[in-house]
Amino acid sequence: MQQMTTGLGIAFGAVCLRLASLLRADGITADDHRFAAADFHWAFAATALLTLLPTIAYWRLARDAGDGIIKQ
Repeated sequence: MQQMTTGLGIAFGAVCLRLASLLRADGITADDHRFAAADFHWAFAATALLTLLPTIAYWRLARDAGDGIIKQ
């Protein structure tokens, strides 16, 4: 599962990078088109947002939700 989620994260980052590049280039695709630093900023920001999004579910847990776990 860990390898699969790592691969999906990389794929998501690549898609975000390409999307940011296409938006900056106004949808024009050219053979000599290169990525700019701003494209990477948007891709990393989108990936970070996707990573932080599940924390909303953790905030909603009861304060004593993990008390039943046996500590070894």
